[in-house]
Amino acid sequence: MGRQRRAGRRVDRACREGVAEANRIIGDSLKGNEGRLRYCYIDALKTTPNQAICLPAEAGLPILEVQRKALPAQ
Repeated sequence: MGRQRRAGRRVDRACREGVAEANRIIGDSLKGNEGRLRYCYIDALKTTPNQAICLPAEAGLPILEVQRKALPAQ
């Protein structure tokens, strides 16, 4: 295996490790912060008109094929 290939594999591995660490940090910061997650969810709903949205149901199963229609301006 050539030096370039080994170097490329090291770079790829470092990148994957960096992404994993960033995801861990974000996940840890959201633990126990239900209010913030709910706020972000509601805010995202406000800014995504006319798009299909997957909503959680009682049993934790998603309700698929739900579409919102833009409300007429009042």
